[in-house]
Amino acid sequence: MTRRYLITGLPRCRSAWLAAFLTAHGSPCAHEAAISLGRSATLQDVFDAGFEGLCDPGAPLRYRATLEDAMRGCPTVLIRRDARMARASFECWLGQPLPDAGWAMVESSLAWFEETFSPKVFDFHQLDDERMMEELVWHVLRAPLDHRLFRLFDTLKIEQHKNKAHAMIRNLEMEPA
Repeated sequence: MTRRYLITGLPRCRSAWLAAFLTAHGSPCAHEAAISLGRSATLQDVFDAGFEGLCDPGAPLRYRATLEDAMRGCPTVLIRRDARMARASFECWLGQPLPDAGWAMVESSLAWFEETFSPKVFDFHQLDDERMMEELVWHVLRAPLDHRLFRLFDTLKIEQHKNKAHAMIRNLEMEPA
């Protein structure tokens, strides 16, 4: 069996960048797979599709019922970002406010995740630090950081498409305001 891992955090925590980086590093990592694989996709579907890892801010909410069994003993990471900053960034990028109830669900699910899994925690800004990325890569892949690849990816800015964000809101059974 391949080494599974899960990375999560609030929306706009650079999960798309991390998924692309870890994939380029040799470990296929899905980003918000329920959107690309379909709303009814399970966590098992993600791994059956050939992904070793999942970077998904919605994972603790979307997969909560199966997360403990599927990820028992697997490396987990929480990317911590100030909730007000993450929400403001997401709303600015999306061009509309998010429902308070939906945001509260996301924050609550991350608190549950942190309490349940005791993940390795990295600050959002530490993803720019090569030494911190060495630690993250070692934690999830048990492999050394490809420094050349990190320097290349450090220059990239990845944004998700607004239609994908609207789909994420619908997946949480919320309507955009």
